Amino acid sequence: MSTIDNVVTTKIMNQFSITIKKHTIMKTLLERIFDQFDIEDREAKEYEVCLAQQKEKEMNDELVELDAMSEDEACTLYNVDSKAEASQAIKEYYQYIA
Repeated sequence: MSTIDNVVTTKIMNQFSITIKKHTIMKTLLERIFDQFDIEDREAKEYEVCLAQQKEKEMNDELVELDAMSEDEACTLYNVDSKAEASQAIKEYYQYIA
């Protein structure tokens, strides 16, 4: 093999090595990005579950308050004809905002 062949072969091997290193770095970066997406997705789902639980608690608390009211108080406060109608309005409201 001539000196020129050796130089060309060395340059090609060096370029190939650099290309492999670049691909490895890119793969690592992409894996980290996808891991971060997974983390953010999991956190978003946890937040949604927590928010749904909080809204359910608020609804149940409001229904307990309604249950403790007299028929007249409930009708006046919720502008309805009965406590049952007020209860239904509360449930529909919380279902609507969910």
